[in-house]
Amino acid sequence: MRLRPRSVTLLAALVAGGLTDLVIIVPRVHYAYRSVPLHAMLETAATIIALLTTILLWGRLRQRQRLDDLLLFLAVALLTTTNLLFAAVPAAIWTLPHPFSIWTTVCGSAAAAGLLAAAALAPPMKLHDYEKAARTAIILIAIGLVVMGTIVGLFVDRLPVGLDPARNPTAVGMFAGNNLIVASQILIAALFFVAAFGFTSRADHSGDELLLWLGASAMFGAFARVNYVIYPSLYSQWVYTGDVLRLGWHVLLFVGVAREIQLYQRAYAAKRVLEERRRIARDLHDGLAQELAFIATTARGIADSDSGNSGFRQLASAAERGLGESRRAIASLSDQRGEEPFDRALVQTVEEVAQRLGTRVVIDAEPAGGIPQDRQEQLLRIVREAVTNAARHSAANVVRVQFTNGHGLVLKVEDDGVGFDPTATDASGFGLVTMRERAAAVGGELFLSSAPNKGTQIEVVIP
Repeated sequence: MRLRPRSVTLLAALVAGGLTDLVIIVPRVHYAYRSVPLHAMLETAATIIALLTTILLWGRLRQRQRLDDLLLFLAVALLTTTNLLFAAVPAAIWTLPHPFSIWTTVCGSAAAAGLLAAAALAPPMKLHDYEKAARTAIILIAIGLVVMGTIVGLFVDRLPVGLDPARNPTAVGMFAGNNLIVASQILIAALFFVAAFGFTSRADHSGDELLLWLGASAMFGAFARVNYVIYPSLYSQWVYTGDVLRLGWHVLLFVGVAREIQLYQRAYAAKRVLEERRRIARDLHDGLAQELAFIATTARGIADSDSGNSGFRQLASAAERGLGESRRAIASLSDQRGEEPFDRALVQTVEEVAQRLGTRVVIDAEPAGGIPQDRQEQLLRIVREAVTNAARHSAANVVRVQFTNGHGLVLKVEDDGVGFDPTATDASGFGLVTMRERAAAVGGELFLSSAPNKGTQIEVVIP
């Protein structure tokens, strides 16, 4: 079942928004819980997932080499670096919230959110040299981080912490943070919302599954920042609802990238299978088909020069049938007909037989898509055998092939040749037994109508 991007993003908004409302409305549900191990586990999981996601996004960039993929890679890489350098490492050094950690994290997150929104809105433009563009962008971001860290470090004594570290987080009311920090979190939340709507809209138009998950994950990221606006988080010993939602952003992003890798693997496997099929088809064409063609031509020439020698005539017929089967196998292996409608495959098959045997055919085939491959295969074998018999044995001026796709499938092959008496003919003659078996194999039935000097009609009906 194909997921609808808008439905997935809406579900993410309902879950994240519902959790936020639950914390606000229900007094018994706290927005913060003291747990050093749980906080460490969440931060570790988020960091590992972010690192893996960054690596996978680099693979997507290498594969597609597009501007939007470059911006997405840079956004996640910057967010990962910011959390690692300015949040995780300082938390291990300082036991209390430090202005340097707070402000560098906020500034870095804002820049990353801006890149994420740009990735959602950027056109899918091809990059001439994606490696050079990525290298330049990474260098500029690294310089920017150093400059940001230097500026924050110079003014660290003048920057506010945001909350009084001496107070218990659960005793702090809503919207109690520093105004500048709150404004920054609002900006980050707005950028995440823009990214969520942008990725969802693009997923609707392109069908790209990664964009679907990006829209949902960005929605979690936006509500995480909304939670930080309502309940500012500064404490490494406490777990906030915003921390849980931020982990949700990382998890959904990783799911999307993992699904992308899975699709790449399937496409690569299918490509290798197709290459191997085509190799086998080339071997068949250059080997078996050429030898069968030589046998058929030689045997037919001997049979025509000596009309009384039926053995060579039978040998030529067998070789020609084998040649037809080998050509059909080559076409199938080469994927020349893989997903084409049955009516087109029917026309191509009949014209191949008619051209090889030098007979005139008239084809009337209604459009027919969606017929199972095994059913198509059996019907094409039946029509090949029937047209071959008409061309070789009936002395017909014209062979008519008709296919209708109304109430069931009906395939008719009729000629204006000499005809024969079906009751006086060996039932195994002209491949009738094989054709009946093929019709029965696909749930159909074969009907034969013929009389001397009245031509022959073969009809296959599949309800």
